[in-house]
Amino acid sequence: MKKIACAFAVFILALPCFHTPAKAFEPTSFELHCEAAILINMDTETVVFEYSKDGGGSSSRVYPASITKIMTAVVVLEKQSDLEEIVEVPDYCIELLVGTNSSNAGLVGGEKMSVRDLLYCLMVSSANDAANVLADHFGAGTGEARIADFISQMNRRAGELQMTGTHFANAHGLHDENHYTTIDDLVKLVNHAMELPLFMELCETTRYEIPATGMNEARILSTTNMMMDSSTSFYYKGISGVKTGYTEEAGRCLISTARQNGFRYLCVVMGCPPEDENGEILYYQYEDTENLYDWAFDTFEYKLIVQTSEPLQEIKVNLSSDADHVQLYPERSFSSLVPKEADTSSVITNIRLFSDEIDAPVVKGAVLGTADIVYAGEVLGQVNLVAGQDVERSIVLYIIRQLGEMTHTLWFKLAAGLIGGSLLLLIILTVIQNRRQRMRYSRKRSASRKT
Repeated sequence: MKKIACAFAVFILALPCFHTPAKAFEPTSFELHCEAAILINMDTETVVFEYSKDGGGSSSRVYPASITKIMTAVVVLEKQSDLEEIVEVPDYCIELLVGTNSSNAGLVGGEKMSVRDLLYCLMVSSANDAANVLADHFGAGTGEARIADFISQMNRRAGELQMTGTHFANAHGLHDENHYTTIDDLVKLVNHAMELPLFMELCETTRYEIPATGMNEARILSTTNMMMDSSTSFYYKGISGVKTGYTEEAGRCLISTARQNGFRYLCVVMGCPPEDENGEILYYQYEDTENLYDWAFDTFEYKLIVQTSEPLQEIKVNLSSDADHVQLYPERSFSSLVPKEADTSSVITNIRLFSDEIDAPVVKGAVLGTADIVYAGEVLGQVNLVAGQDVERSIVLYIIRQLGEMTHTLWFKLAAGLIGGSLLLLIILTVIQNRRQRMRYSRKRSASRKT
């Protein structure tokens, strides 16, 4: 059994998102079969679980297999405004796949189909022939150079999305040593793709009919994600999309989203073994995904941790005759996704004040420090601490302070020295003058006696 190292995430209700995975909490354990996985709360865009067999976390390199088609769809959807444009299938796009024994939509050379229908072939039935046809149609050049150009577009888009651990060598995902990615990068890709028009509609479709083309009769496409198919034993309530993948080298892979009880999660499971030692097909990508979703939905809930109405600290105030302290309150309420059984009283607030004391006047709402919210030894997040009231400054205390501070200034010391020196000089001159006067007086008296 592998211990599931779990992470619970943080959500500040007043903010759009706040990323703070915590790694110390281990609410349960169950066996994972995948090479790497990640579970993200989509409401907060925060990681609640992360795992990789090699210990490299979500930055470990993995082979994407047909999950590649997410990027293929992204490039097409971003380039094409007319999804009803008709595309003719080039013969070479089909010939390139001969002998690969890979999934396809049964396209034939010369067949004509809309971009929309090709995208459904790509994403619903994971058709490699549709991937080649789309790459050819949206690439530049002639012949196979068109597909090469499209792959360059895929890599360029990956760079723009900051997918720094990714390189594409084809548009369909068949194995190539130079065709790889990371779970981190897949999360970036999926988050972007889900914002594009039509993408989630493609991913959430379980059945789609391709009309007859003249070279093929009407075809019914079926999803490769059996967790979305209610007719299978793998069906999972609330799941939608996103993409499956499989090659011998990549193993079985699945990216999906699921929503239950007001919570939505994104799960990525990569590298599940495709079969056992007897050659029996294994579907651990569904088992791992289900276990992770069940754990998240059963374990976590939002709890209000800090309220703006409750003071967390107080700070000393100088120069006021009305108050010698002011209470500090959280600038915002703070809620966190924590285990249901967690007691919020066990949450610790580590206070950091900008200074130990403050001079009046104090303005209500002024930020005077921060508080780290800590649970189970992990920092969940941070809130500003603000003054809870206005505090007026005492003019008398201020003047006394100013006078006291004045005696320590250089100019005051120079002035005092100058005045003191002048007084000393005046005293000396006075003494000398008095002595001279006494001497003159003494001489006059002596002269008078002689006369």
